[in-house]
Amino acid sequence: MLKLLQNVYLKNPESSDLGLKIISNSIEMVNELGFESFTFKKLGERIESPESSIYRYFENKRPV
Repeated sequence: MLKLLQNVYLKNPESSDLGLKIISNSIEMVNELGFESFTFKKLGERIESPESSIYRYFENKRPV
């Protein structure tokens, strides 16, 4: 399992099924698309969840 630094998230993604889905799909998408082409909008479409649900966990895609 990937260990996330506390200062990179607003809500711990390991605390819910949605959070874990966000993390696993984000990793896959960054590998497929590259970091610059990866967006929360695309991630939301892939996991079939509103983009706003991702912002509950992460303020943005940039690491601290």
